[in-house]
Amino acid sequence: MPPQYQSNALIHKFHLRSLSRNARRDLHEPNEISMKDRVLDTMEHFLYVTQYRLMDLKELVAPKVHDIRFRVAFIYCRLDTLIEEMHTMITMLNKTLKQKSVHHHLIYYTYFLKKNIDVTYIVEHMIKVHTDFMIAENEKIKQMQNSKEPPNIASDRNSSTTISPKPDESTKPSSETG
Repeated sequence: MPPQYQSNALIHKFHLRSLSRNARRDLHEPNEISMKDRVLDTMEHFLYVTQYRLMDLKELVAPKVHDIRFRVAFIYCRLDTLIEEMHTMITMLNKTLKQKSVHHHLIYYTYFLKKNIDVTYIVEHMIKVHTDFMIAENEKIKQMQNSKEPPNIASDRNSSTTISPKPDESTKPSSETG
């Protein structure tokens, strides 16, 4: 991004200046196409601003990407957002039930289905993340058990002998009689 766009204030000032230039050009004929063009320009502008801000976020997120707690929190946040958007759509459609046509309701229904599919995939991904985490934890526990190997207490309970420490070489009798 050029240096003149370093702060949001300059970006917004430049964008407003370009909008006013377009407004002066279309001053005599503000038709529907020019209005749609302005809206698309504004949307495109905010998309680029967001992409630029995400580059700063990458540096903050990079060390935490492999942390399971961070990944789970991110997934839950996305899931909450999708569910909230679905509730908002249902509420809006219930309020405008008689004002909107069936065509509008079908359009919102397709958006709702897309969000529902996203929720399904997120839940499946969450199950996979949990399964991978549990497998890794079980492997860690097995490695710890194999490296320490504590005495087998269950087999000692079954036998009548008690555990006694091994005698040192210095405490052994010099000659054993049988």
